[in-house]
Amino acid sequence: MSKKRTLTIVLTLLVAVCLLATTALAAVVPSTPSMPSAPSGATAPSTPDDPTAPIQPSQPSQPSQPSQPSQPSQPSQPSQPSQPSQPSQPSQPSQPSQPSQPSQPSQPSQPSQPSQPSQPSQPSQPSQPSQPSQPSQPSQPSQPSEPELKFIDVNEGDWFYNSVMWAVKNGVTVGTTPTTFEPYTACTRAQMIEFLWNAVGKPAATIKSVPFTDVPESGSDDYWYEDSLLWAYEAGIVAGTNGGSTFSPDQVCSRAEMISFIARLLSDGATDDMPFVDVPASAWYYNEVQWAWANGLTVGTNDGTTFSPDNACIRAEAVEFLYNAFAEVE
Repeated sequence: MSKKRTLTIVLTLLVAVCLLATTALAAVVPSTPSMPSAPSGATAPSTPDDPTAPIQPSQPSQPSQPSQPSQPSQPSQPSQPSQPSQPSQPSQPSQPSQPSQPSQPSQPSQPSQPSQPSQPSQPSQPSQPSQPSQPSQPSQPSQPSEPELKFIDVNEGDWFYNSVMWAVKNGVTVGTTPTTFEPYTACTRAQMIEFLWNAVGKPAATIKSVPFTDVPESGSDDYWYEDSLLWAYEAGIVAGTNGGSTFSPDQVCSRAEMISFIARLLSDGATDDMPFVDVPASAWYYNEVQWAWANGLTVGTNDGTTFSPDNACIRAEAVEFLYNAFAEVE
């Protein structure tokens, strides 16, 4: 085999090896190899003259200087694998749309602050035991509304019934016993002064004694009418008997005396003609009886034609005079 032919085969093999190497490299680098830029004029290996064709020895056509193996066209630097187009930064996984911050579990709607256990409606402060409804002030025993006085000798329908009930209820007098009043019993002068003093509210006197010689020692039990007598004497209601030296406390009081006691306390001087034929203008009690008639304290006796001034004043008449004088104007 000639040297020339051997050289040709070697060159052909070298070109083939280069091609194979280039192909191998291209297969290793991914990235669309930007088309291997056809081996820039690799002078297409001039298709290796078919080794079988008898190279006509015609002038060995000067091995056209092995066209310097066209430097294997530096494998066109594998077109730097076009930097794998940085995997288009996986489009930053579209930041997993920040898991839409678990929509902050809608702050468990702050357990609607357990509607602060509706502060146990402060045990409705035991409704302060409704202050035991202050025992409804025992409804003031409904002021005994006429203290069930059961005097066996005072009946509804009696002309003095109302005056006796008024006198007892207002403390003017009491019964002679728990069950009797004795309306027809005569009164004494001491009793009459006591009744009148009670009726006006028991005013206190400023004097400490009276000039009467027939009254008990001050402070003694027998002088139970002392306060009323001191007041009556100071107020000019009584002047005494026997020229003013005595009071005659136990003497029966006449109708004229009782009317005089009341008139001296209340009279305003008003008078009127009266029908009493037994009260002369010269009588010491004339003005007092005339005032009593004019002011409705008495209607007289014997169908209103007489006054009977000297008759004893009984308990029923005494409270009737006082009732007419005070109760009717209350």
